[in-house]
Amino acid sequence: MSVFFEDAERILKEVEKALGQECIEFHRVGDQVHQLKGSSSSIGAKRFQKVCIAFKHYSDEQNIEGCFASFQQMKEEYCMVKSKLEILLKVEKEFFAAGGSFSRK
Repeated sequence: MSVFFEDAERILKEVEKALGQECIEFHRVGDQVHQLKGSSSSIGAKRFQKVCIAFKHYSDEQNIEGCFASFQQMKEEYCMVKSKLEILLKVEKEFFAAGGSFSRK
């Protein structure tokens, strides 16, 4: 999870910076978001993944308005995913600290 957080935050910052440029390299930002789509899929963040797909679609079309709108959604979804995963990790840590374990039958 920590790798996902680090990568996502780095990529979101890079994409935000790229979208602020006068000449946007749509292919580059699309590739970065494609990477986020894959990692979000691997941790089960379906809503975040869907917003990444939408962004990638807009970047392929070089639709700046669509990119901006979907990027805002990406940032919001990332905050929600991060918040929920941090709660889950905290509960898991408390579970094991209290002597909990998982048995396989």
